[in-house]
Amino acid sequence: MSADEIPDRETPNARLRAIAERVGLAVWNLQVLEHSAALFLACSECVRLGMNGEAARQLLAKLEKKTFGQVVEDLLKAESLTAGLKSLLKDMVRERNWLIHRSRLTERSAPYSDAACQTVIEKIEAIRRKSLLVHDDLAQAAGTLAQANGVDPRELDDKAEQQLQRWREGSS
Repeated sequence: MSADEIPDRETPNARLRAIAERVGLAVWNLQVLEHSAALFLACSECVRLGMNGEAARQLLAKLEKKTFGQVVEDLLKAESLTAGLKSLLKDMVRERNWLIHRSRLTERSAPYSDAACQTVIEKIEAIRRKSLLVHDDLAQAAGTLAQANGVDPRELDDKAEQQLQRWREGSS
């Protein structure tokens, strides 16, 4: 076999790296959405039950141990979410589960084909972008819930900015 006949092993590796990079970013964004969903559920339960302080933190810790699907199932019962947002959350569970549990099997040809690679990258990017949009919708619903319960939106903005600053400084 001559050097010309050796298959190009770098091309599948490069495609796989491109896919893995997109998967990593999509999973990161999905984790942000999962946390926000648990936080919204905790807030709405605290409002409903009149909880605050340590009890609220314990509820959030408990909810963050649930799967995304379990949190969304609980959220579907929330009266403070629109039917459209509930539908988007259900879609996100399905799409997240495909990405985490089945994408490697259903898209196993992607490292070996430019067209298959492009298709799976587009699908993963669509999931990532949708997770950000659903997160924004959930944040808007949280703001509405907070305002309806007497929380000043400027106070929420200040707390969000303080948290962002802590993250930039490397602390939680």
